[in-house]
Amino acid sequence: MGDVLRLYIPGWPLCRAALSLSAYVGFIAVLGIMICVTPAQALVSTTGHARIASQSAMNALNVAKRSLAVQSIGSAIASSGSGASVAARIVASGVGWPAIGIAAGLVVAQYFWNQQQVADIKSQAGDPGPVSAGANPMPAGTIIEPCPQASGCPANMDQKLTAPSPQPPPSPGCSSQIFASSPLPAGWAGWFSQSGSPNTCVAYHVTGQPNPASQAPASPPTPQDVSDYLGGLPASDPNSMESNFDQVGAGVAPSSANQVVEFPINSTELQTQVVPASSVSPTDTVLDPSAEPGAGPVSTTETQTSTTTTTTTTNPDGSTTTQEETTTVSDCSAGQHDSRTLGTILQSHIETWRGSGIAGALSTLQLLTWPSASPTYTLNSGLLGTFSFDFTAWNGILFGLRSLIIAGAGFAAYRIIFVGGSAGAD
Repeated sequence: MGDVLRLYIPGWPLCRAALSLSAYVGFIAVLGIMICVTPAQALVSTTGHARIASQSAMNALNVAKRSLAVQSIGSAIASSGSGASVAARIVASGVGWPAIGIAAGLVVAQYFWNQQQVADIKSQAGDPGPVSAGANPMPAGTIIEPCPQASGCPANMDQKLTAPSPQPPPSPGCSSQIFASSPLPAGWAGWFSQSGSPNTCVAYHVTGQPNPASQAPASPPTPQDVSDYLGGLPASDPNSMESNFDQVGAGVAPSSANQVVEFPINSTELQTQVVPASSVSPTDTVLDPSAEPGAGPVSTTETQTSTTTTTTTTNPDGSTTTQEETTTVSDCSAGQHDSRTLGTILQSHIETWRGSGIAGALSTLQLLTWPSASPTYTLNSGLLGTFSFDFTAWNGILFGLRSLIIAGAGFAAYRIIFVGGSAGAD
């Protein structure tokens, strides 16, 4: 009873080898991704610094460019065809940007409206079509409302017309005689003064009667109509300028649109700053991922200090000889000179590496432990008995794989830290 049952399965050594090899290949693949991909993501910035525009700076740009954008977008939407999307892009011009390492034409931000939004804006910005009851035109400004959803609808009514009274205050009126130029046809009752709004007149259509009201299609809006409509929307409206303002920047593709308008800005119209790449937040707009820290014009001022030394020598005949020696010292100071010291540069590099993905990968690697002895696994089965798996026979292979992994990781670390991106430039 104390003996362990060992069941031999034909072909099991080959199956065990295949399973073991698959497990180790998967482990090496994961380790390779950690070693290769993570440092690549951490070293997107070749200089360790990036030029960005903060969220507050982009908001200020939106406010400053809003009036210009409204006019440009109004023209684009008014002239767009059916089912077209519209984008207005703010791009870097050739003024000032190349001096700070940013190419002209970079899309800094954009306003974008999809096809449905453009259609909604055009329908809302245009003048509504005229209303008629049967063949009779109704007064300008008449609105059709369905009953019973409309407020104040009596029973057995299916439509409600609301129109401003043609008789101005202080003597408003809503009789049929006042609307003699646009009489109601058969099937309608009105005009009546609306409760609470004596200057507003209403009429009702009886359900099942002839001559229901209809409204002609709205006239296409003009560019000024669209501009006025967009300019008057609150910021919370889904079609407003603020709701459709997107930050773009370097490495981000702007939304494609059927109709695109662009207006350039110079470098003084957007406040930017150079920060360590590890401190770029998700709300920042990256304009140059590899900016030079401390870049800028260098103005040099030179000052000179002169020191004169006088030496007097007494000759044997009693005469004296005087000798003067002048030493000039020049001191140069640079107005935009990088004032960092070796200590601050080293600390900056340490902080950058701590915040990079490489540090996380190395932290993961240091947690890996290698057992001193190969394990033996025992599986118990009520049907087949007890199975033992002894990996001692694989000691040589395990040692070889461990050596290869350590050597590969060491070589990759050497290339990343001491060589950097120079190999990719060949």
